[in-house]
Amino acid sequence: MNLPTTGIIASIAEPTPAAMLSAAVHAHAAHADVIELRFDALNDELEPLFSEVREKTGLPLLATCRNASQNGKFTGSERERAKRLMEAIGAGADFVDVEDESSPEFKEKIFSAARKSGCKIILSTHDFKGTPDWETLVSRFEEMRLQKPDMLKIVTTANSHQDGERVLGLIAKGREAGIHVIAFAMGAEGSFTRLEALARKSLTYASVFNATAPGQKTVAEVDAWRKQHLKKNRIK
Repeated sequence: MNLPTTGIIASIAEPTPAAMLSAAVHAHAAHADVIELRFDALNDELEPLFSEVREKTGLPLLATCRNASQNGKFTGSERERAKRLMEAIGAGADFVDVEDESSPEFKEKIFSAARKSGCKIILSTHDFKGTPDWETLVSRFEEMRLQKPDMLKIVTTANSHQDGERVLGLIAKGREAGIHVIAFAMGAEGSFTRLEALARKSLTYASVFNATAPGQKTVAEVDAWRKQHLKKNRIK
């Protein structure tokens, strides 16, 4: 299933499979376009969860498992985390998120498993402290692009409006280079970028019940803004 290049990704990180399924159904009703299953804290088998969410929503599924260094809750080893991501790929994930900060061995393992299964790769990086200057952002963009993922996700933390505008510039930079870039800023100063990313025909992340990142809006809030400002109910 193709991931749309613009729309709302509902980020779900509930503590049980039942709660995740409930949140996914709620996200679908609120007009999310993609479901991100954040299974950092789950010990359950993933195949039943992915199958049920797909059956109930029919939406593309993004698999993500973050450790503490990436503001996640996974406490196992990197070998165990790789195993969980490969389990998600085998369970039918359409896309998998791989942090650029992961070791080369980790990335190669997930990239290989994803490509063999037809699962697309989002290579991501998150700066939880600030937003670098434009030259540093572009350098990071180029370094990530050379690894040949299907999509990039570059997220920073905004300490000013200018920080937010700067990171948003990567959306156009990616378009020029022929790769889709998800780019926005976390935090109160970056809150506007989560909506502006949609206006620039990119993807944005939103919560359902519980936020998974600072400054995150709910799917319902983002969809209401989309209906009012972009004059469409849902991006196909």
